[in-house]
Amino acid sequence: MRVKCPKCGKEGVLVRHTVKSKGHTYVYTAVKHVKHGRIKRCILGRGEPAHPEVGYDDVLEALNSLYQHAREKARSGDREELERLLAWIERRLNPLIARIYEEASAILEQK
Repeated sequence: MRVKCPKCGKEGVLVRHTVKSKGHTYVYTAVKHVKHGRIKRCILGRGEPAHPEVGYDDVLEALNSLYQHAREKARSGDREELERLLAWIERRLNPLIARIYEEASAILEQK
């Protein structure tokens, strides 16, 4: 799938990049570019690339799963994961949702 790289801004292909080191296999999400005939990868993070067609219910299910996991750990005495989730919601998710809502509302109000 062709995407605009969030790191360098160039167009590339979203790929799964695997690295083997010291007996371990690490999987990264990356954007692969071809520059001057050479392959360049911008590593975006650990894990598999996101599926391009994720539905609204999939997003809600993933958030709910994160919350349930953190809640169960907090109930057993480990509050760190729940605190981390709340901080992530406050710093990353709430601003994103507010921006999406504002931009979408402005687009819908245009005639």
